[in-house]
Amino acid sequence: MNQTVTLNPTQMHLLKLFSFNNSEDYAREIQSVLTKHFQQLLDQEADRLWDEGILNQQKLDEIRHEDLRRQYETSLKEYWDYTSTMDTAYRKGERIGREEGREEGRAEGVRSVALNLKKNGVPVDVISSSTGLSVEEIEKL
Repeated sequence: MNQTVTLNPTQMHLLKLFSFNNSEDYAREIQSVLTKHFQQLLDQEADRLWDEGILNQQKLDEIRHEDLRRQYETSLKEYWDYTSTMDTAYRKGERIGREEGREEGRAEGVRSVALNLKKNGVPVDVISSSTGLSVEEIEKL
C-alpha cells in the first residue's frame, strides 16, 4: 500500500539540515535551538492567554492540583503493584518452604524408622527394601 506524504517547507528544510551533518553534537544543537524556539512560542501564548483573562492564578492552581492528583494516583498504583508483587512472591516462598519442609520431614521419618529397625536387628537388605533407603545410607545410620 503506497501512501504519499506531503511535507511543509519547514519539514523539508529540517530534512536537508540533517542530511548534511548527522553527528550527535549537531543533533543536540538543533534540538536545543528547537526547544528554545518552542519555549518562546509557549511563553508568548501563555502571556496572551493571561492578558486576555483566559488564564489566571485560579486556573493555574487547578491545573497544578490536577497534576499533583495524577502524580499521587500514579504513585499509589505503583505502590499497590509493588505490594501485590511482593505478596505473591512471599506466598510462593511460603508454599515452597512448606513443601521442602514436608519432604525433609518425610525423609527424617524414614531414616528414624530405619535406625530403629537396624537397632532391633532387622537385616539391612530388608530395611532397604522396606524404606527405599540404599544399603549405604542405612549403614551410615
